[in-house]
Amino acid sequence: MVLTSSSFAAVGCSRTGGGAYDESDWTDPADDLTPYIRSKAVAERAAWDFVAAEGGGLELAVINPPGISGPVMGTHLSASWRW
Repeated sequence: MVLTSSSFAAVGCSRTGGGAYDESDWTDPADDLTPYIRSKAVAERAAWDFVAAEGGGLELAVINPPGISGPVMGTHLSASWRW
């Protein structure tokens, strides 16, 4: 199973320092975050917890894009989250 609705917000908003991110990096929901960022961290943790508890032989992979760009499909423009 691949979770594609996640975001870099789930893993990259509490980290200090540089370098590559890996499965040990998480945004801490207890930090002072916007509701959007907190929700992404909580939702991804819930997906991992569900697969561990109920998934049987199911495997999970998550894509955490830092940004998605493409052509505008309408006249309303918005950003999904703010720092």
